[in-house]
Amino acid sequence: MPIYEYLCTRCDHRFERLQPVGSPPEPCPRCGGTTRRLLGTVGLVFRGSGFYTTDYRRSKDGAAKSDEGKKSEGERKTDAKDAKSSTS
Repeated sequence: MPIYEYLCTRCDHRFERLQPVGSPPEPCPRCGGTTRRLLGTVGLVFRGSGFYTTDYRRSKDGAAKSDEGKKSEGERKTDAKDAKSSTS
């Protein structure tokens, strides 16, 4: 069951309730007035073969772990050429 956040239209009291999906809004616990559901943030987790947990993790310095230690394609080719020329 999800937790819904409500706002009273009469006294502006905010409260949360654990309710089944599709249940009607509860009255305000303070004044008994009508309430409306508030929209909040939702945590999303992508699962499946196309998503990896390491895609979204951040290191302590804020950089993505997948970016650490990677070189661009051009730098790799240049390094490979330099290695061949230095051994010859």
